[in-house]
Amino acid sequence: MEMNKTILDLKREVDTIKKTQSEATLEIETLGKKSGTIDASISNRIQEMEERISGAEDSIENIGTTIKENGKCKKILTQNIQEIQDTMRRPNLRIIGVDENEDFQLKGPANIFNKIIEENFPNLKKEMPMNIQEAYRTPNRLDQKRNSSRHIIIRTPNALNKDRILKAVREKGQVTYKGKPIRITPDFSPETMKARRAWTDVIQTLREHKCQPRLLYPAKLSITIDGETKVFHDKTKFTHYLSTNPALQRIITEKKPIQGREPRPRKNKKIIPQQT
Repeated sequence: MEMNKTILDLKREVDTIKKTQSEATLEIETLGKKSGTIDASISNRIQEMEERISGAEDSIENIGTTIKENGKCKKILTQNIQEIQDTMRRPNLRIIGVDENEDFQLKGPANIFNKIIEENFPNLKKEMPMNIQEAYRTPNRLDQKRNSSRHIIIRTPNALNKDRILKAVREKGQVTYKGKPIRITPDFSPETMKARRAWTDVIQTLREHKCQPRLLYPAKLSITIDGETKVFHDKTKFTHYLSTNPALQRIITEKKPIQGREPRPRKNKKIIPQQT
C-alpha cells in the first residue's frame, strides 16, 4: 500500500512538472519571437525540469520493479510456509463428527481416539503401538454459534503410524464412534486442502473412464494412461498436458455420462412446489 501511494505521488509530480515545462516552453517561444533571444536562466530552468522528470520516471520504474520482486518473494515465502505447515501436520489425523460433550465424559480427545480404535480396529493395537503425542480440538476456542462440533487433531509419533491407521480406515469403509458415523482424514493446511479439493471433479470424471486417478501427498494428481503413469503437481501442468492429448481433453471437457446408465423416461405428472 505504501509503495502504491509513493508511485501515485511521483506520477502526480511528473504531471505537474510536465505541465510547468509546457507552460515555460510556450512562454519562451513567445519571448523568443518578441526579442529574438532566449535568456540563459530560462534555458537552465527547462533543463532542470527535464532532469526532474527523468529522475521521477526512473524512480517510478524502480519502484515498479521492486513491487514485482516483492510479489515473487511473497509467493515463494507463502509456498515455503505451506510446505512447513504440511510437514508439521504430516503425522496428524483429523477426526470429524464427534460431539463436544464426549470430551468431558471420556476426559479428553486422546481417550476418544483410543475408544474409536477399540470400536473399529481392535486388532490394530496388537499390530502397532497407539502412542499419542498430542490430542486437541481445533480451533482452540469454542464458538457457541457453531452448529457442528470442532474437529479433533491427533498427533501420532510418525507418518508411518498415521498412514497405517488411514489404510485401516479405507479398508473398513465406514468408521463409527458409539455406533454413529464419523470421519478420519489426514490433516492438511488450508491451502493444501483447497488444492486437493480442486481435483475433485477431474478425479471423478477420470475414474468413470478407467484412468485410475489417485490423489498423492500433498495435492498431486496421478493418472495411468496406456500403462504409463503421469503425475501433475497442479492444474496448470495438467491443463498443458491436456492440450497434447485430445482424447483425454474431450473426456474432461465433455464429462461423458457413466456407461450403463440411461436416462429414465419422464412421466407427465403435476408438479407440486416444495414448501420452504
